[in-house]
Amino acid sequence: MDAHYFIAISLDSKTKEWLKRIQSNLYHNKSLLYKVWPHEEDFHITLHFFGSLAKREVVMVVKEMERFKAFEAFPITIGQLRYFGNKEKPRVIWIDVEKKQELINIYEEVNNIVEIVNKKTEKRSYSPHITLAKKWASTENAKESIEIAVNNNKEIKNIEINKIALFKINPNSTPKYEITKMVEFK
Repeated sequence: MDAHYFIAISLDSKTKEWLKRIQSNLYHNKSLLYKVWPHEEDFHITLHFFGSLAKREVVMVVKEMERFKAFEAFPITIGQLRYFGNKEKPRVIWIDVEKKQELINIYEEVNNIVEIVNKKTEKRSYSPHITLAKKWASTENAKESIEIAVNNNKEIKNIEINKIALFKINPNSTPKYEITKMVEFK
């Protein structure tokens, strides 16, 4: 069986430490019961999830990623805590990422690569985010806890977006994501 891959913005260690602190505060809130709390090294901003890729497809993606060397690094703001799904049992808690034009341009270029590899592009509008917890693990209602967490986490951070990576998913490892190819922007 072929491994699964995704392309994402790779984050620097200081940003990952900042995210880990927020995640840790959420984790210690005993009413937020999630099955998955991503490892600090696994924090990223997803651009496209490929799913299964054959070796020849991985080679194609790696080759096509060279185009990102022409892109320039840029600042972006991250911060506001949000969630996907039902407020009572939200599937994902995440940090919002500013939807800046430079990020949209990268996303669109990734979609061009996706089409070259003959994979399907995402039909939903792009919602850049950084996952802190996923897969609600309880029958308990989390509405009040989620509202408190969102209201207590209004901190924002300015970061530099300066690299993109193709990650291989190793589901039985910690961290789970292994860099296959990294490209730094100008």
